[in-house]
Amino acid sequence: MKTLTLALIGMLGALICTGCGGKVLVEGPPCEEGLVTCNGQCIDLEVDAENCGACGVACDSGTCSGGECAPKTCPVNENLCNGVCTDINSDPNNCGGCNIVCSSGACDLGTCSLKLVCGMSLFNVAIDGIPISIQQFNTVGVANQWDPSCGPSGEDAGLIFVPPISAEYHIDSLGTSTPTTLEILNQECFVLACAATAPNSFGASMSVYLEGGKPVLLVADTGPAYAVVINIDYAGNCQGCGEYISSGNPAKPLCSGSEFLYNNLVTCICDGACSAQCQTLCQGGDVTKECQGCVADSGAGCGNEFNACGNDF
Repeated sequence: MKTLTLALIGMLGALICTGCGGKVLVEGPPCEEGLVTCNGQCIDLEVDAENCGACGVACDSGTCSGGECAPKTCPVNENLCNGVCTDINSDPNNCGGCNIVCSSGACDLGTCSLKLVCGMSLFNVAIDGIPISIQQFNTVGVANQWDPSCGPSGEDAGLIFVPPISAEYHIDSLGTSTPTTLEILNQECFVLACAATAPNSFGASMSVYLEGGKPVLLVADTGPAYAVVINIDYAGNCQGCGEYISSGNPAKPLCSGSEFLYNNLVTCICDGACSAQCQTLCQGGDVTKECQGCVADSGAGCGNEFNACGNDF
């Protein structure tokens, strides 16, 4: 009779509790008051992190209190992002905050900024649209990391540019007040294009075909440390200063950096060294021989400005 009584008690322990919504709360032999059976063990559903409030309800935080999971806490210097503790100072998918993704694939001190590519520490510049002019691309305080293939080596800096579409791009550093060499490399560090400072100019310019969506490394080398101006546009949307003055096609605008060279030339001709000889031209008339001679004169005239513009295509 004793054996039968124990068997009946075991059966009662596995019955569905009336008034509990049809959920099985306890299984197996009875437990002490305040405990229930989960997988054959007596459990306190109020505090058990693997069975919090009901059997099989595990707490990601590892803490159960009053039958409810406590919020997950992370170690010092880590934040909870999407249920996972992460270091927002270095996680490129949560850089500086949850779900802030670095297109460079690198996060430094909570900022999408630096990445080592082709042996260079890069500045990650977000390209919001084309054309774009980056006014403070700075080589100040950056060591000489790269030797360009077409010009002198000195202080340099790099940025990652992701072309929006496959197209011919016009890229220049015109407007920079120091001689500059530009070089573009692909992801395998193969040189796609290189342009040294144009004669009688501080900026370099190039046209290069780039595939859409494929990041390239743009290196600017200034010799001494300097703030650089970088201009990027679709080549089909604009023309260089040399093309502009030789084609006489005002319907196609000057590229961003080329405006600098063109304005320098016009200022020299109409308000500078050649203003006396070129009054007729500046007033909308024809070019005189005296004006032509002055514009071509690199000593006393505008020859330097004219050559700088003429070399920009």
